[in-house]
Amino acid sequence: MAQLVKVDSEAQIKSTPAKFYNLLKNDMTRLVDMFPGKFESAQLLEGTDGCVGNVKLFKFNLGERRQTMKVRLNEINDEERILIYESLEGNHTKIYSSFKSTITVRDGSVKIGMEVEKANDSAPNPDRYLTFAVETVKAVDAYLLNH
Repeated sequence: MAQLVKVDSEAQIKSTPAKFYNLLKNDMTRLVDMFPGKFESAQLLEGTDGCVGNVKLFKFNLGERRQTMKVRLNEINDEERILIYESLEGNHTKIYSSFKSTITVRDGSVKIGMEVEKANDSAPNPDRYLTFAVETVKAVDAYLLNH
């Protein structure tokens, strides 16, 4: 029987929330240039950056493993600075039947929530993905403070 799991974490940021949110909403493919050791590639496959429905393909290094993840931006709430993504394809689909991420940019912090449906009872919680996301938030914050 499939199990629905929700995990979340919050990372403190010093950069302005508007600048951070704008990068995530409109220019996430820049992560490759910003962090070539973490991200191998990121490309917009469908739609327009900053618009609901756009689809992006990311190739990144999760520890020792190369991962691919094709995601669609399902919801944008500019007033609350919330972005909701749904994963469509990737390595993770072997262990998760569904994978959704919510990013909320606040004054002084970024909250990341992940909701997955495990493909089977032995599938792990998505803690590695959450840790990777938090590390990326911290790296983006440091980058934005220096550029």
